[in-house]
Amino acid sequence: MIFSLAPALSGGSALTLSYAQSVKRPVIHIHKGEAVPDAISQKALQLKDFIDFNSIEVLNIAGPRERGEPGVYQFTLQLLQRYWSARKACLVSI
Repeated sequence: MIFSLAPALSGGSALTLSYAQSVKRPVIHIHKGEAVPDAISQKALQLKDFIDFNSIEVLNIAGPRERGEPGVYQFTLQLLQRYWSARKACLVSI
């Protein structure tokens, strides 16, 4: 799982994506992209689909550092919180 604000990866994040693909590991890059209504919920659903489809049990998170891409920490935190809240709500309602 690679989080970023920008749609294009560079440096270590690009290397991480390339390596994961070369060893045939499931990998997804989720970026903030354009500001659309409820984008965090859409991205959280994208993450859920990726995790469910690949039966992920351990999720490694990568991405640029906060100092290189200010705001990436907050974006990642919000998205993961939304994902876990939705996942918890699904488990409770079953």
